[in-house]
Amino acid sequence: MIPAPSVAHRRSRSRRVAPPPHALPKLRLGVVFALLLASSGGCGWGGGNHRQTHPVTGSAEFGGKPAVGAHLIFHPDPDQEDRDGLPSAVVKADGTFTVSTYRDGDGAPAGHYVVTAQWFPVGADGSVGVNALHKSFANRAASPLQATIREGHNDLPVFRLDPPKKAPASR
Repeated sequence: MIPAPSVAHRRSRSRRVAPPPHALPKLRLGVVFALLLASSGGCGWGGGNHRQTHPVTGSAEFGGKPAVGAHLIFHPDPDQEDRDGLPSAVVKADGTFTVSTYRDGDGAPAGHYVVTAQWFPVGADGSVGVNALHKSFANRAASPLQATIREGHNDLPVFRLDPPKKAPASR
């Protein structure tokens, strides 16, 4: 006859089955990551059915000088919205920019866009300032900047980011 296992022996066996406490956060994180990866099929992560893009370049100035670091967002007309990507660009040191939608420098889908802009100049000490542009540039409904992207290469006219001129006072 085989003797029954002791209580101490049964406890040690149950401890070997459960993962150690320090492994639980990693295990949970792995499960969450696996679920996210499995569910990402229609969320734009897979590089699926993107609209065709066309190269877009341009330049932006503030006070006649390059608006280095200004962020530009190209908002399509509501009937053209693409939930997988919003064309955008950052102004380089020479004042030029290249638009990207799905990949770096790939351009934008053809269509009409309202362009919003924000510019947070960086000081010599590395500090970031407040938005230097007039508030209308950051508002899709009020921005004076517009662009029409056509098939093929598009070189946009200069975006002038100076404050809007005030209307003369009426008498």
